[in-house]
Amino acid sequence: MTSTADLILTGEEPFPPTEQGAGYVDIDEALNPALLIEQSSLSFGKIEERLYRKRLPLTVRNLKDEPVTISIETPAMKSGVTWTVPMSVEIAPGHSKELPVELRVSAAFVDDGVHEGFLKLQEGNKVYAIPYVYVKETSSYEVVSGFEMETS
Repeated sequence: MTSTADLILTGEEPFPPTEQGAGYVDIDEALNPALLIEQSSLSFGKIEERLYRKRLPLTVRNLKDEPVTISIETPAMKSGVTWTVPMSVEIAPGHSKELPVELRVSAAFVDDGVHEGFLKLQEGNKVYAIPYVYVKETSSYEVVSGFEMETS
């Protein structure tokens, strides 16, 4: 249901995920989704190492009667942060695919604090926004506004 939500905008940019969650619920889309995205958010946890790397799965199920092509837009480039996402992927009707999303952070180039945004997944004209978050700080956070943070 959250993957079918519409983002709440401030001007042309969406509010951060920790302020809006997934956005407004689109009831029609939630009742009859074309795709089911199993992860409602991607929590990469706390950055404590100098070089940090974590891969999370994003599982997408095609509920349509025809194949769909999915592409993931890489978040905006930031110093010290690298994203690896799959190229476009075709999913057969009624099938699922696990799409790996990898975040690599060079801690020396990233400011302390909560880093968040939306990973945009596109199918045809429809864009799905998946919130992501990671934290780089010396203090300890277990939960950041609904995101469960893993400290390992």
